[in-house]
Amino acid sequence: MSDDFRRKLQNLINSESKENGSNTPDFMLAQYLVDCLNAFDAAVAAREKWYGRPYPVPAADAPHPKNNTRLSHELCASPGPHKGQGKEAVMADNVVDLPTVKMPEWIVGPFEEYRVIIEGRQIPRLNALRLSDGRVSLLLDRRFILDLPNEGLAYQVATFVANALAIGEGYAYSGSTSKGAPFAPYAGEIKL
Repeated sequence: MSDDFRRKLQNLINSESKENGSNTPDFMLAQYLVDCLNAFDAAVAAREKWYGRPYPVPAADAPHPKNNTRLSHELCASPGPHKGQGKEAVMADNVVDLPTVKMPEWIVGPFEEYRVIIEGRQIPRLNALRLSDGRVSLLLDRRFILDLPNEGLAYQVATFVANALAIGEGYAYSGSTSKGAPFAPYAGEIKL
């Protein structure tokens, strides 16, 4: 911004005695406000670059185009194309007047899932599915799947996973009610 603008701002601050509130010299307040305007211009330009929209950054001494200096209440009241209706949208110096962006699909489903219950406790992050050929699929954390040949083996593996999850949380085993006992009262074995 030009020195002329900064001087006018400094004179305005002085004429209205606005430097008295903070006991800061008017030239410092004027420079601070100029720096704020420059920072805001840079932020708006960065936002437009991020959205992939062209934004002509005015020269430091150039006044803003008239369509970029409308007040925010005028923007909200006008039905113009500034509400994110495409590349022809009018850019405004209003950081809360963000464009409308098409929301990606984020609710998916429905999914059919079966929860795993071992010794009366639902095992967190573990699901199972009985397949038509007698196999059982165990799904851990909705990311890792293990297909097992029969339900008996699947139950043993599910019990093993339940104990591993409990130990990872600081319990002695999956049936423990307290983190106070460091060792499980029994040992288990998976028979293949």
